[in-house]
Amino acid sequence: CYSEMQLQPDAEITKKIDVLFVVDTSGSLVEERDEIGDGVDALLGALPADVDAQFGVMLAHVGSRSGRLYRRYSDKPYVLNAANHSSEELRTILRDRMRLVATENETDGGEAGLYSLNEAFSEANLLESVGHGFFREDAALAVVFVADENDICARYPQGVVPVVDPNNKEIPAFNRYCANITPESVLAQVRAHQGERPSVVAGIIYHEQSDFPAVGENEIGYGYLEMIRMANGVAIDLAGNHIHQGLDQ
Repeated sequence: CYSEMQLQPDAEITKKIDVLFVVDTSGSLVEERDEIGDGVDALLGALPADVDAQFGVMLAHVGSRSGRLYRRYSDKPYVLNAANHSSEELRTILRDRMRLVATENETDGGEAGLYSLNEAFSEANLLESVGHGFFREDAALAVVFVADENDICARYPQGVVPVVDPNNKEIPAFNRYCANITPESVLAQVRAHQGERPSVVAGIIYHEQSDFPAVGENEIGYGYLEMIRMANGVAIDLAGNHIHQGLDQ
């Protein structure tokens, strides 16, 4: 007879999370971006005091800013955290970065969140972000999309008629950038980078139950919505004055 004992070492627990806002920069979202910046209070208030949280903003662009962390003012760091910033500073700087965004016209205002997030994991962009202290090797990752319509690379569900794009830029942008970009492929990139570390995908978007204006280019956030659901994430209703509650969640 043999007796065997296995000793499991204590788990190494870290409480680090990098929170990345991927932001639609179209002009129709100005008010909402301001509200989201204020709503960061709810997110900060929901975090336990011992959590090491960092925040970054990425624009939903193609081109030179795609996949790169964004800052509005050169005297501010790309990565914000509670260790170096008060809650008031975090709220103010994040609000400014979401309101005072750079513009991009190739995708009808900067509506390529999936493409930009995918580009974040290219070798050059990832190296740059890591140099800024983001995408930490021992941190969880939360991605929060912010948009008031579909992603440029979305494939519409059968029977859904897209809202007309009066600028005629969405279809050419789709043809140019989206051949290999799908919610599945981008989520795979996120998970491949994270490995065994947790990841969360959320979005402040319109969904099927949203009561949003029929005028303008407002639309259900197709593309984002599918990725959120595949990741078992949180779809926060952009329309229902629930942004604070959603960020808390």
